[in-house]
Amino acid sequence: MAEAAVETGKDTAAGLLSAVSQTVVGYPFNTVKVRMQVTKGQFSSPLHCAADLLRDEGLVGMYRGVMPMLFGQQLANIALFGTYQRARRLLDNEYAFVGGSGQTVGKAWTIPIAGCLAGIANSFILCPVELVAVRLQIQNMAHTGDTIISRTNYKGPIDCLRQIVAHEGITRVFTGIGPTMAREAVGVTCWFSAYELARWSAYQRSGGKPIPGWQTALCGTAGGVAFWSVAFPLDTAKSRLQAQGKSSVNTYKGVADCLRRVHKEEGMRALYQGYSAAVVRAGFVGAAVFWTYEVVRGALG
Repeated sequence: MAEAAVETGKDTAAGLLSAVSQTVVGYPFNTVKVRMQVTKGQFSSPLHCAADLLRDEGLVGMYRGVMPMLFGQQLANIALFGTYQRARRLLDNEYAFVGGSGQTVGKAWTIPIAGCLAGIANSFILCPVELVAVRLQIQNMAHTGDTIISRTNYKGPIDCLRQIVAHEGITRVFTGIGPTMAREAVGVTCWFSAYELARWSAYQRSGGKPIPGWQTALCGTAGGVAFWSVAFPLDTAKSRLQAQGKSSVNTYKGVADCLRRVHKEEGMRALYQGYSAAVVRAGFVGAAVFWTYEVVRGALG
């Protein structure tokens, strides 16, 4: 019992620090992605969106809503890595921790099971955090005519959460939980699977020698790209549902209605609006998360 508690403490410390690097590196890309997802052809490319954002709001605009995401990402990474590693340890006695398996992936069949469970656990933390972040990321956008975007102005993350509860109801805090859970269950399964297999392949090529940090980062990049390549349409539905507020018009009734209407009214391409920004972000974030996690977790033993 005491040994398990020590391992959990080490997992938690590594998860906290990896969340910091993940948020600092990835949040500006996420802001661009969200703004492209919730608009109908307003931006021709991620660069167009980023340029407009920097011109109108400056660098601060890129990090609008970052504090709830930073806090939430720390909790999410604790749940994500903690659940994943606990599940793998239960299913594979030889498994130690992410980055500590040497030249083998262990029982490979445990990776997708543990990844799926970790994604589901993660979704309950990320959903309300991303709701607040999305509302803050889009509130200063210039938009005209009928729009799903909430026109409410928020003074900050706490005020945003307070207004959502007061004007839309407590259940709205978990708006988008369906697509979030589906995205995380599928995406995290691909994330860990791609990372673990890429890492194992790197060890094989190194002849059993420890792989350098830059190769760990590349393995993390592979995981991040795998996540978003599979789960992006679900994330688009999640963002659009969370962008809706009390003042919104022509709203979506749920994830199925959102996916159907976006496909019908705007085409399949609209479901991948912002995908390039997400993939670039995924590459940097995946590298930062797994490199930081391995360095910290390895140092703790």
